Amino acid sequence: MCGIAGIVRFSGPQIGTHELKTMTDTIAHRGPDGEGQWVDITGKIGLGHRRLSIIDLSDSGSQPMHYKERYTIVFNGEIYNYIEIRNDLKSRGYSFSNDTDTEVLMAAYDYKGSACLDDFDGMFAFALYDKHEEIIFCARDRFGEKPFFYSFDGVDFKFASEMKALWASGVVKKLDDKTVHNYLITGKNRGENKTNTFYSGISRLKASHSMIIDIKQPEIIQKRYWRVDTSVSNISADEAIIQFNQLFQKSISRRLRSDVPVGSSLSGGLDSSMVVGYMADDKTIKQNTFSASFPGFARDEGAYQRMMVNRYATNHHNTSPDMVQNMANFDKIIYHQEEPFGSASIAIQYEVFKLARQNNVTVLLDGQGADEILSGYSYFTFSYLRETLKNKGMVSFMKSAKQAAAKQAKSSKYFIGGTLSDRLPNSIINRFKSADVSTAYDLLNPDFANKYRADFDSDIQIFDTLNEALDDRTNDYGLDQLLRYCDRNAMAHSLEVRLPFLYHELVEFAFSLPADLKIYQGWTKWIARKAAVNRVPEEIIWRKEKVAYESPDNFLFQMKDSDYLKDCVSNEIVGAYYKKEAKISDPKLFFRKVMLGKILASGV
Repeated sequence: MCGIAGIVRFSGPQIGTHELKTMTDTIAHRGPDGEGQWVDITGKIGLGHRRLSIIDLSDSGSQPMHYKERYTIVFNGEIYNYIEIRNDLKSRGYSFSNDTDTEVLMAAYDYKGSACLDDFDGMFAFALYDKHEEIIFCARDRFGEKPFFYSFDGVDFKFASEMKALWASGVVKKLDDKTVHNYLITGKNRGENKTNTFYSGISRLKASHSMIIDIKQPEIIQKRYWRVDTSVSNISADEAIIQFNQLFQKSISRRLRSDVPVGSSLSGGLDSSMVVGYMADDKTIKQNTFSASFPGFARDEGAYQRMMVNRYATNHHNTSPDMVQNMANFDKIIYHQEEPFGSASIAIQYEVFKLARQNNVTVLLDGQGADEILSGYSYFTFSYLRETLKNKGMVSFMKSAKQAAAKQAKSSKYFIGGTLSDRLPNSIINRFKSADVSTAYDLLNPDFANKYRADFDSDIQIFDTLNEALDDRTNDYGLDQLLRYCDRNAMAHSLEVRLPFLYHELVEFAFSLPADLKIYQGWTKWIARKAAVNRVPEEIIWRKEKVAYESPDNFLFQMKDSDYLKDCVSNEIVGAYYKKEAKISDPKLFFRKVMLGKILASGV
């Protein structure tokens, strides 16, 4: 796990290594174990790197790394199946000078070109310079676990793992007002998985995409190299459980490959508990687990965490952060995240990751991704019911709606109305919208709000099949935000986080399953629950409520009159977005205003 940066200069003075060092110094937290800068003989291409040593801790793993006197690379991430790929390449005559996955990546590219991406099981963002072809080939992993930001002004193409490196290189930091508008209304960065960012002039390489920069001319070509197949196959429940177990075990096994200590985060929910349960298959490691709990809080998950800790006798570490006392950390989180977020739960994740690093664990396995690929969120039930109505008729539809209501503590009218919302009057549809848009608009400066309001669509999306909804959440919008939070929180502590549920073959298998194996008799993530039997306590497997890392989330609102927040929300620039007389009574809307003020005031 590392930080990367680079410059391609199409005209003007030669690139100096000091320019690259300025960039990599800002992301030193991503790689405290080493650094390197390299400029080609023409002075047109410069690559920089910060190293977090995970595989092959020797100096031979340092970057920028060269191969065959043709390729030079800066690479952030892990190729988990690098051993299998290396053995295949050796059988084809390739030789290697070190034990890193980085060198394997370059050899794979030499053998297959861009098609090598199809073979990688991993998380990655990299830029590879091909001296013979005079191109730089860049790519980002299938789900966007690792970031890749870039800026191009016609003269300089610059890229980096974090935007602060681009700002340090001279790229102007300026908010993109349309994205600001969407965030203040919905709490989300609309278009997060597209190319736009919260800042004008800075773009992101999309997940599952590669990009070629032609050095001979200022041309950038992007291409999608992977998309999950949403077609469904016929498979029995028993066979599906067997295959799910095999794929998940394989994913866990690969993600335990490391030359540094490995642990896991444990929230108390099904997903993180499954990771701990499957990790226990490896008898060569003593598990370290890391959790956050809030004794006295109604939705504290400490009891479920202890069930797993006791079952597997893990070396457990716990934190119970006081959010009010840790406001200084809140500023640090905003610095590292760079773009806004919508909940204090991110601060809890930050504390858990910090705890892991304090206990000398460098690699952490985590359960993110399961909800998106296996229908863990209750709103997926709407699409499941629409599919049921279409394929099985009204009787099955009504039965499934009642079962969902019983398992998810909602009325059957809620599911029936939400499922059929495209056939109902707007007055009823509005009951199922996730945000009170009108209240948010009432707080904003009319000149700012009206400029973008006409292009804004707040309606919920309606999908006719469960897989369509899962595909949207996994590949278009939703998962990408969680992965961004995870990457920045982990890298703030020089920690690598690996996500076994995002093994692409497991994801493809999950999408191929019939809807009834993902939501069954009202149970979301049914296939995962069944696979977890004998590995996870029944009390966790068949929990109805979903909590994750939830904390008392109104702490900022409770502090609204504190000196810490007064300067933030009264910032003159913030005033350009809000009415001066606006009084915010909703904690979530207040959170967004604070977030905007903090980002504007941050020294990023």
